[in-house]
Amino acid sequence: MPVARITITPRYLKSQGLSPTFPERFWAKVSKNGPVPKHMKHLGKCWVWTACRFTTGYGWISASKKPGDKTFGIHAHVGSWLINFGPIPTGKCVLHDCDNKLCVNPKHLWIGTKKENTQDMISKGRLVIGKKYKGEENGSSKLTESQVKQIRGLRESGETIVSIGLKFGISHPLVSQICLRNIWKHI
Repeated sequence: MPVARITITPRYLKSQGLSPTFPERFWAKVSKNGPVPKHMKHLGKCWVWTACRFTTGYGWISASKKPGDKTFGIHAHVGSWLINFGPIPTGKCVLHDCDNKLCVNPKHLWIGTKKENTQDMISKGRLVIGKKYKGEENGSSKLTESQVKQIRGLRESGETIVSIGLKFGISHPLVSQICLRNIWKHI
């Protein structure tokens, strides 16, 4: 369902708990040259959040930067929704079609319930119960074996883990874990 874009005004930003500088600060931390989701190529490129991340892997941005304000943060994809489409209805969440936690591309986001998010995860094979699947067999995998080999090759040639993470739309700690062979050990 298409969602109408909104007009960003200081009053709107304040009503959402966002500082007047929020949109500029937000867009300064986005790379529009992310990966195309392998399972949803029709979506086009992910727009990758390049700044702070929660330990869960989602992007994070402070909502307020005014002196004296208590700083609080929100998920970057939520910030994208707020500045592109408006308030999030009570009881709803901002969800990803692309399944990329760092993606803030408004075309990849949709509003749904937690139950709808779980149903989406199940329908895409990302819920694994019981058997542990390795590599590409794991429904939560964002990478192919070929990409993992490329990541290790780039790191061995001296590229930084941050730049590799940006190229593949993954966090730099994940790049580090791949290169240290703490994960994807089987290849």
